Amino acid sequence: MNSDNGNPSPKRYRIILLLASAVLLVWPVVASFPWWFGDQAKGYKIESALICAALAAGCYAVFRRHRGGGFLSSKLVCGICLVALVANVLLNAELWPYLPQLGHAVFFAAGVACVALAVSRWLFGVLFSVCCICSLIDAVSRVVYGIVLDHDIVMQVFGANKVEVQNYLTPEVAGLLALALLFIAGVVWVLLRMTRGESRLRLLGSGLLLLLVAMVARQYTIPPDYKCNCSEWPLSLTRRTIKTIVKADGENRRLLRTLGTLPSVSPQDVSISTLKGGEGVLCILHIGESVRADHLGIYGYHRDTTPWLKTCDRLVRFDRCISTAPLTVYAFVSIMTDACGNVMDRNAAQTPPTVRSIVDVFRACGFKNTTFSPMGRAAAQSGLFVQSPYQSLLELFSEGGEMVAYPDDIMEQVGQVHGLAAREPAENSFILINNEGSHAPFAKYDQANPHFTPASPKGRANRPAYHPDMALLAQNAYDNTICYMDEFIRRLVEGLGHRPFIYIYVSDHGEYVGDDGGRWERGQVKEDYHRTGGCLVPLLVITSPEFEALHPHFREAMENMRANHAVTASQDHVYHTLLGIFGISHKSYNPAYDLCSKQLRPYSGEQPEPAE
Repeated sequence: MNSDNGNPSPKRYRIILLLASAVLLVWPVVASFPWWFGDQAKGYKIESALICAALAAGCYAVFRRHRGGGFLSSKLVCGICLVALVANVLLNAELWPYLPQLGHAVFFAAGVACVALAVSRWLFGVLFSVCCICSLIDAVSRVVYGIVLDHDIVMQVFGANKVEVQNYLTPEVAGLLALALLFIAGVVWVLLRMTRGESRLRLLGSGLLLLLVAMVARQYTIPPDYKCNCSEWPLSLTRRTIKTIVKADGENRRLLRTLGTLPSVSPQDVSISTLKGGEGVLCILHIGESVRADHLGIYGYHRDTTPWLKTCDRLVRFDRCISTAPLTVYAFVSIMTDACGNVMDRNAAQTPPTVRSIVDVFRACGFKNTTFSPMGRAAAQSGLFVQSPYQSLLELFSEGGEMVAYPDDIMEQVGQVHGLAAREPAENSFILINNEGSHAPFAKYDQANPHFTPASPKGRANRPAYHPDMALLAQNAYDNTICYMDEFIRRLVEGLGHRPFIYIYVSDHGEYVGDDGGRWERGQVKEDYHRTGGCLVPLLVITSPEFEALHPHFREAMENMRANHAVTASQDHVYHTLLGIFGISHKSYNPAYDLCSKQLRPYSGEQPEPAE
């Protein structure tokens, strides 16, 4: 390469550059050389040859335009590559398991930086900062939380509230992020300072040459079936991150748009044979959060996490209930509508919803509806970055009724429900409860008097898969949230007194607390979710004697339900079961999904093997 004044660069920088190139680029050749002459490589090499030819043509054009001096000095190129090396080592977490690709990544990052600088120095500063921040998010996800940022994880982040963010954004993580941001700013400043005064043509020529070297080395030493794009950092990771965010937001909007366009159920569309109004019946649907069935004592767990439920003589416990999806918003659709099948997978066999929600049907039958949610109606756009799909879904379900936010302690929600029941003793009410009970980081329990110790919500946020002490803290905290749920149900049910009521509890999805082969994350098991215990959730029904005595149909329906308790159920059954219990006639009702019907058809989809 030529120096700025046309004289050769010092020999030592040429030697350093050549030796570094040889070591870094030849390193992966030994392992990948055997495939190079195979038939599978032919089409792949043609595509690569076209890309490399285009880069080579660009280099030649710059070289001719600048009369042989169209490249930066070897010293400056060494400096840029050194900065790229440090940035890759610290920020390119995807590269760490594939260190032989380090050379490709260094030359590619250096080439991208030179080309961006040639276009616009300020544009380079902005774009390179964005790329590094995306890399930083991915690195923190991998290192601190042990997860890979994908579509499902981003969807969960979109629905995160301030409490969840505070639990995960510990002082240690915040400090790490601050240092990393300073490092990113330093990298940008160093590159801007190093290339100050250089012509855009030389920057462009050197960038194209570096990209050519990286592409030739990468495309002709790595097998075509190699899935990792870590050597194309930072463009590959930035592209994947942006694509993931756009896809997640698009999926959320698609789901909300589908439900939002469905017509409301009118009183003329339905009829109810069991009630005429004024009976004071309470129908309470409680959708729990992240509760897996095999951590409940009544489901055979080795710990007594449900001391009250095991003594409740009015309890109907379904032995096996399948959650349809590992994400709350999709599970909600299965529970609250007549949709059947995995609505999360558009390629799977499924029946799309024809009604907005079960709340809409009960409202048309004269029930007053009230929804108790973590943040209330005013927080429907309280997601971390975009509109929260979870809150938007709850707002859609609660149309025509009241949405009430509960305080930070979920136990205070019990008093809110009792207060509502006391104010309207003769009102038939449909009450939807959703609280964050066992949602990570497992903080919703009486931390002053835990059942299982040592316990700490911070255990879930500090890579428990790699730290046994953190795993114990997280597992104990999770089981404490189950105990708190048991106490919540006790207080709620006992406080209703002699009011005729039916209480149905079902969780949205399970959780992974070191279960199923040491899993700790839910978002990245979509492909095999229904082959793990994480898809098994509790389905519980409690009725008061006054409810069953109110109408012969109620008593008969509950007798059929008790007879069907050993049938494998799923969240798809909840909607139809509620219609069947109350004798509601609507075109969406299917007796094959009614757990009180003699025509009941058990869940037959994908599910884990029964435990021995």
